[in-house]
Amino acid sequence: MTYVEYAVMTRALVGKPYILGYEENDYTDLDPEALDCSELVQYTYGRSGVKITDGAWLQYEATAPVDDQPVKIGDLVFLRNNPDRPNSIGHVAILVSTDGTIVEAKGRNYGVVYSTLALWKAKSTYAGRRRYAPFTAAMEPGGDTVFTIGSSGPDIENVQGMLAHLGIYQREPNGVYDAYMRDVVTAFQAAYGVPVNGTVDFWTIWRLQGVYGDAKQPAPQPTVDPLIVAKAAKYDDILGIVNRPS
Repeated sequence: MTYVEYAVMTRALVGKPYILGYEENDYTDLDPEALDCSELVQYTYGRSGVKITDGAWLQYEATAPVDDQPVKIGDLVFLRNNPDRPNSIGHVAILVSTDGTIVEAKGRNYGVVYSTLALWKAKSTYAGRRRYAPFTAAMEPGGDTVFTIGSSGPDIENVQGMLAHLGIYQREPNGVYDAYMRDVVTAFQAAYGVPVNGTVDFWTIWRLQGVYGDAKQPAPQPTVDPLIVAKAAKYDDILGIVNRPS
């Protein structure tokens, strides 16, 4: 999914009713019954293939401040319940244009509506614009590269071990990101719906987690390279490479 596709998909939800606490767990559902503010984020991110926690405060905690950077589609903006209490995050919405257009699930009397960043920033309860790194990595393949050709070390060997456990990497792990590993990573990305760039970025690591850790995500059949053999079994060491610099 591209930024534009994400914006179009999110804008299409304008007019949906608001139900506080509503959970839409089926991200393949193109017509959710209703949404609240944090579920709007969780649902639209989920539709783009990115997992994020529910709850405005938890989403605030999971994101980084970017008020000093240019607006990107998918940025989140937050309001406090009380302007005198910095931790009282109670509302969240999504930027759907670099011109500051916002989509928010505003409340029971409004449903999902448009607003603007200027209006939000004028509020005394404005808590800032923030960005979720996995979403950016998904929208900008290669923008948060962790490993590429020439990289080496134990983390590379750990990735190779996971790919070998799936039956994809068919050599002895050696900790070196060479042309063979690039081809294997490219095949994995193509088969598992990851933006194809031949590097192990945040998004690729996140998807690799999902293959092992989420029993609700059946391994897809290979569509590009017959080398891919899905064996979605638990890999005990998978969390060893997750906390990488973004």
